[in-house]
Amino acid sequence: MTESAQFAPLGVGVVGAGMWARTAHIPMHTSPGPTVLTGVWARATDARERLQADGVPVFDTFDALLEASEAVDFAVPPTVQSSLAMRAVHAGRHVLLEKPSAIDPADAWQLADAVAASGVVSALTLTRRFHPVVRRFLETVNALEAPPTGVAGVHVHGGFLTGGFVAEPSGWRDELGALVDLGPHLLDLAEQVAGPILRVKVRDHGGYTAIDADHASGALGQYAVSGSVRTPAATTLTAYGPAGREELDTRGLDMAPAFDQLREEFARAARTGSPVTVDADRGAELAELIDACRRSLAEQASFIDVHRKK
Repeated sequence: MTESAQFAPLGVGVVGAGMWARTAHIPMHTSPGPTVLTGVWARATDARERLQADGVPVFDTFDALLEASEAVDFAVPPTVQSSLAMRAVHAGRHVLLEKPSAIDPADAWQLADAVAASGVVSALTLTRRFHPVVRRFLETVNALEAPPTGVAGVHVHGGFLTGGFVAEPSGWRDELGALVDLGPHLLDLAEQVAGPILRVKVRDHGGYTAIDADHASGALGQYAVSGSVRTPAATTLTAYGPAGREELDTRGLDMAPAFDQLREEFARAARTGSPVTVDADRGAELAELIDACRRSLAEQASFIDVHRKK
């Protein structure tokens, strides 16, 4: 008997009907397993109608989704996620959040504090953190005799280009760019390798965003994100130091095991109170980090301190 077979499947409603909702979030809850899809709600009537035509159950209102669901999986822009998630938390629903959890760090912490106060479970869709290959890499780096002195990494793809896999218009990605979309994935891993980032310097040219970072450990980080380079999607991260060199390369990696683990952890936490790998608190920390990167880019400053609440 699997662990998930020891408890009843968790009823999850999905909020959103965009490309990522249709290709990742909705399918995650439709196959047999520890969660079951109760239905989907999206603001746009035509989006709901398209889903309904495909046989996906839909709700006419967000409140109706809350009423029918034990948990809510969000696949909406970060500009609206936090306010909707607050409503779900106040209704006593567990929340599976997309990254970033909010654009404004104050909103992200308000949500995280509400989760803590309510006693519901939260998890953050940083899929790489749930993949066994990535977990083995992090375990190897953290077991080194000496910590890294330098870390370099990229998260790049060509999805924003004409003909890319982000085939439909995505207003928030167009407005906020790869830094907000991809930055949380890469910088989260960087902090697992070299500790919290204290300050950043960010530059951009043609949608290629370069990030210099000073870590609390003393390690120097050099990172880049872009959705506008014609290359297969890849996240690479290399740690350098006196103990040697360790590298993660996700090119060609099947992400299905990561979604399976995320689903299992979220459902098990909701049913039993077990911990999750990343939660709303981590979402708020990353919101602080991305906010510092955006301020550095806007101000063209040399280095910007990351303002941390905790």
